[in-house]
Order: sequence, then C-alpha cells, then structure tokens
Amino acid sequence: MCLSSTRQIILVLLVLVTVYLALIPSMVSARTLFTPPTSSLTNRPWASDKNCPVHRNEALHAVMDRVCEMCHEMFSHQNPNMRVDCRSKCFRNDQFRSCLYLFKPTNKS
Repeated sequence: MCLSSTRQIILVLLVLVTVYLALIPSMVSARTLFTPPTSSLTNRPWASDKNCPVHRNEALHAVMDRVCEMCHEMFSHQNPNMRVDCRSKCFRNDQFRSCLYLFKPTNKS
C-alpha cells in the first residue's frame, strides 16, 4: 500500500468519525434507524455498555476501534493501556481525540 493510499484511508476514517460524532445528538429521536437487531449484539464484549450509541453501529464502532488500535500500535510501549484508555467513556475522551489528531490530514497543496 503506498503512502498516499494510506493517507486517503486515514482521511476517510477521520471524516466518518467526525461526521458521526457531529450527528450523535440528532440521532436520539431516530435511534432505531441506526440500531442493529439486538441479536447481532450478543457475544460481543464491547456491547455490554448499552448507553454507548457507537456500540450499536457496528461499522462505526469498527472505524473508531481501528483508530484506537492504530494508536495503540504506535504508542503501546509508552502507554500499555492505550487501547483501553482510547475506548473509555464511549470514545469521548482526550486519548481518543489525541489519536484522531494524529491522523488529521495536513492542508498542504
């Protein structure tokens, strides 16, 4: 995979996460549209937090979890709990924001 492809993937991930985080407040009334059937959430350890809307959207959860995983791969030698810290509080924490910032595209033309 070339460097520009990697940057494009990271940019897409960042855009998806940003859009979702912006839509969370407006999804309260339309929650059933984004909630997969309850049976699809069984046998998933992360699904135990019923108050986290990210866990109800498997595609978004995969993207946000991947951001934490990439951060963990880069910094686990400094912070062995990087992945857990990044996922805590439904991804609403400084650690997750820092990880997103790392993958923020630069505005070089």
